[in-house]
Amino acid sequence: MDAQRTLRRQISCVGIGLHSGNRVNLTLRPAPADFGIRFRRTDLGHHEVPATVQNLAGIQLATGLASNEVSVETVEHLLAALVSVGIDNVIIELNSPEVPIMDGSAAPFIYLIHEAGVKRLSTPRKYLKIVRPIALSRGDKRIALYPSDHFKVTYSISYDHPLLRHGGGENLDAVEASRCVILMLCHRLFTSLPDDAAGLRETTETSPQGELRQLGDSSDRRYDAPNPLLRQGR
Repeated sequence: MDAQRTLRRQISCVGIGLHSGNRVNLTLRPAPADFGIRFRRTDLGHHEVPATVQNLAGIQLATGLASNEVSVETVEHLLAALVSVGIDNVIIELNSPEVPIMDGSAAPFIYLIHEAGVKRLSTPRKYLKIVRPIALSRGDKRIALYPSDHFKVTYSISYDHPLLRHGGGENLDAVEASRCVILMLCHRLFTSLPDDAAGLRETTETSPQGELRQLGDSSDRRYDAPNPLLRQGR
């Protein structure tokens, strides 16, 4: 049986919200089978926002979730870390509307999960089976899923930018894709658009913590994320 998983114990971290500039306390707690992944806003009466597609609230520069007028922003790196390790059930407590950016990648959250440990539960996992092609497009971006007897990822990426250029155009089997996922989770947030960089810099420069080190605003500079402050929950 492919069983559901949760954390073995709780663990916490402290970081800065990229868009808000707020200092954020975040705690990951174990959850029972079929609980799912839920964000709990401790600053708003412990209101919970389940991480489901029905609660998707925004995808502009970050992924946001909302339920009953309570929102959580910049959830993508943490969710990617949880999925990559196979965590099905977890409570994510935070005292701010935004998940901390940490170093700009999913790697610090992977570290937290491994430090907390993974616990197998006695309930089997539920799977979504792809029975027909599904495709979504937005501008020049496209993603598609196709029924198959085996796992394969085909991708390509291209940016008109001197630091990024072209990459991809590869076919990856299950083993290659799993290795690629680990590398992608360590890749860090970037922006090459002056307006995006200027807005982020204005937010982070006014942050009272001042932990953001550098934010690029030209064609040959990059955003450099904050140093994470980690502490293990008791």
